[in-house]
Amino acid sequence: MSTPSDRVGNFGFLIKDIGRLFTKAFERESDHLGITLAEARVLIYLSRNPGVTQVQLAELSAVEPMTLVRILDRMEADKWIERRPHPTDRRARQLFLKERAQQPLEQINRLGTQVRSYALAGLSADERLRLVGLLEHVHDRLAEMLAERSGKSAGESSTGRTRNQRAGRVAARLAARPTTKVSKIQRTADERRR
Repeated sequence: MSTPSDRVGNFGFLIKDIGRLFTKAFERESDHLGITLAEARVLIYLSRNPGVTQVQLAELSAVEPMTLVRILDRMEADKWIERRPHPTDRRARQLFLKERAQQPLEQINRLGTQVRSYALAGLSADERLRLVGLLEHVHDRLAEMLAERSGKSAGESSTGRTRNQRAGRVAARLAARPTTKVSKIQRTADERRR
């Protein structure tokens, strides 16, 4: 039998598993839409943040930059998005949804509402608001902790991360990945040179 401290100790695992299950349920229900979860996230975050850059959208949506480029290229070809020059940064482009993106966005929102309603069934309206409020509190505390630990600098981006922090995070992610085909090929080439 689990004790209250065991239940609290499982907090991080529970949050992670809820996210996994919600994602899996959404993906299963969205099969008929022909839209991947990454594409859905991009559309939703872009609808909430018109004018963001690709770098900002990658951070917000947690979609890898290379994957995001392919998604945005497809969406631009389908006339769902528009890339416009950034007013102050010649290297950046701002992203905006076009009218044709509204129908898939509405389908995604409807589907999200269905999955969310199923997940929250049995909770009263007050309990749902209390749950979301508690999760927002946890979110804010963790964001505050990370901001305090990283220290703020003049080079911070609009997402609160410096270029070096982003580069470090990407390097850490790549280092943590299992051996890829590229590294196997590189190793084989290195062995042949010896």
